[in-house]
Amino acid sequence: MKITFLYLTIFALFINSCGPNVLSGLGSQTSDEYYLEEATKANNSQNYDYALDVLLNKLSAGAQARASTKELLASAYAGKCGFNFVEYVTALAESTGSPFNVVMQPFVQVAAAPEYCLLALQTIDTIGTPSQRTTNQNTFSAITGLVLMGISLRAYADKDGTDNNGDGLMDVDNMVCQAGQVSDDQMNDIIVGYGYFVTNFAYIGAMLGNATSGLDDSISMCTSIPTADCDVTDKNSVNSDTRDIMRRLLNTTNYGIGDEQGDDAMEIAAACPGT
Repeated sequence: MKITFLYLTIFALFINSCGPNVLSGLGSQTSDEYYLEEATKANNSQNYDYALDVLLNKLSAGAQARASTKELLASAYAGKCGFNFVEYVTALAESTGSPFNVVMQPFVQVAAAPEYCLLALQTIDTIGTPSQRTTNQNTFSAITGLVLMGISLRAYADKDGTDNNGDGLMDVDNMVCQAGQVSDDQMNDIIVGYGYFVTNFAYIGAMLGNATSGLDDSISMCTSIPTADCDVTDKNSVNSDTRDIMRRLLNTTNYGIGDEQGDDAMEIAAACPGT
């Protein structure tokens, strides 16, 4: 995978929107300024619990409402989810295969907490709609959407392995097809992560190029299926048709982590045998 441009662009994004530059221009040491500095230091050192405690419980309401604070909070939530930037891009560079498998691989043998990735995305949403936000904020949403999708897929469909954090393979054949093995609520996490990526894809599409090994093709396939809601970002709004279609996409060799063929809509429709 050729991700050099992707690597550099995301690196610049995190430095500019979620790193020390968030605090540039702070003047006198008011309590809010002190706590923001503490939270930034904690976030940069991957002490996410302390960063979250400071951001959620120590700051004034006015400081919490700042866009820069929300960016920092979203970054801490993403870290708590299991998203380590350096480790992520390194693993992504070494991953090959279908697009959904590629986004899962960086989280093999990584402790996962998908709910915090969702909180990161919801925090960015409080800044405004994509048209009201900065390109950096939308790029963060797109990448964190991929992280939510990949880490959820690993947590729910690849739980086996020597450390119980996966071995890179789906645990049981056709597992993603079965609500008794990957629940509807768990599938909604995967779908919503994908939805955030699709919603914000326009902000990173040209940047990605071939880096994500066909994720843009997956969008074209998903959106070609009339009953699929491919850009849904609210777990409570995921409909049964979208879940069914995503289960089938995930069970293909073309797009997902399964063994079924999925070259076209007819093959995808048959990608969950027995359902």
